[in-house]
Amino acid sequence: MKVLVVDDNESTRRTMGMMLREAKYEVVEAPCGKLALEAVEKHRPDFILLDLVMPGMDGLTFLAEMRRRGM
Repeated sequence: MKVLVVDDNESTRRTMGMMLREAKYEVVEAPCGKLALEAVEKHRPDFILLDLVMPGMDGLTFLAEMRRRGM
């Protein structure tokens, strides 16, 4: 199973990624909504762990954009 971890806090993102990798998940990380959209298109994750409060594009805007693009 492939998991996308989206969080602007590098420490949080790396910690979540490390824990998921130890649990044998394939992990893709993105520091912002824009790069997360690119990661969804490229990697097609099965699950997304999403920070709702991020600069630029917050989590809710990211979700709305995913829906708009039919992802």
